Amino acid sequence: MGAIVVSYAVFLRSIGFSLSDIALVEMFYSIVVVVAEVPTGMLADGRSRAWSLKTGVMFQAIGALVYMFAQGVVTAIIGEAILAIGMSFISGAKQAWITDALSREGKSENLRRVFATEAIFGGISIMAGGIIGGVLIPIHIRVVWIPLFLTHISAWCMCMRFMNGQGEPFERIDGWSALRQSFVHLRKSRALIWLITAMIVFGTVASFSFYWSLYFIKEIGNLGISWLWTIMYIGLMASGFLVRYLTIQQGKESLYIVLSILFAGVGLVFIPFTTGLFIPILFVVLHEAGRGMFQPLTDSFVQHRIESSYRATFGSLQSFLGRTGFVIVPFIIWISIDGKPDTPLTIGVVWIISGAVLIVSSAIMWLFRPQN
Repeated sequence: MGAIVVSYAVFLRSIGFSLSDIALVEMFYSIVVVVAEVPTGMLADGRSRAWSLKTGVMFQAIGALVYMFAQGVVTAIIGEAILAIGMSFISGAKQAWITDALSREGKSENLRRVFATEAIFGGISIMAGGIIGGVLIPIHIRVVWIPLFLTHISAWCMCMRFMNGQGEPFERIDGWSALRQSFVHLRKSRALIWLITAMIVFGTVASFSFYWSLYFIKEIGNLGISWLWTIMYIGLMASGFLVRYLTIQQGKESLYIVLSILFAGVGLVFIPFTTGLFIPILFVVLHEAGRGMFQPLTDSFVQHRIESSYRATFGSLQSFLGRTGFVIVPFIIWISIDGKPDTPLTIGVVWIISGAVLIVSSAIMWLFRPQN
């Protein structure tokens, strides 16, 4: 995935996309993920979480292959749709599998540490992929999709070889029952409603993902982008270590979730106000640290409160609702900058506004954070 994140916007620009086109395609990706989330979560609980994960990584591999040969908006959207369906199969099922596997081994108290460790190792692999992507761009822009294809084929083989029933629900119920119980649980839980609101707000970070490589590439070049990616992920991995060694009780991560939104916002809003390379990169690292904290903290916050039988379905319902921010933000960017110059100045304005939204939202989320 790292190879793609480094080169994604550069690839789309190479096949004729404007900045607003990139936002449009990303909005479509998020829409497909949102639409597919709940049905795939129901399948994970009702049929098999292992099957869901195997299916998801295979869709990701196929999506990478399709995208490698994309020629314009239509073929890019087809590739995005396949990748999005794959992501929806993985989302929810992965966290549910980890949680119930730990519970079967009597290690539930290690849940947050495991999620944080996953974030650390995921960061290392993505960082390595980013370096590879930077090296591949000068060879040919399309070959950057090959690492994504190969890694997901490898993941599928590992799932087939090693996944057993360890992470399946303790009690199997049908998908519709799992969905019904998920809705009932959500309506009764102020803490979970608060978390989903935080996830919607956090969708504002998408503005950085779209454009960071385009913002910096003129100054540091293709190879420099891969090294910048490495530095960025230092912040993400450091935040993973922080979450891993938190001593607070599981389920009481709300203050740190607020801090992660604040860090992401402060980092984003100050990048365009700074000059040179050193200071902007410090704010990039701060932004990535906020992003790195958010996922393991929210996973731990949620899984602590959900029963095994509908854990994957609730995770998908949570993602379905929470990812609406990743639909709304690209839509707003698309209509706001359509026809504007495709320059770093335009990107900077988008980041300043997005960062300000995150900062203000973090204050509001802190005021209304759950106390238990």
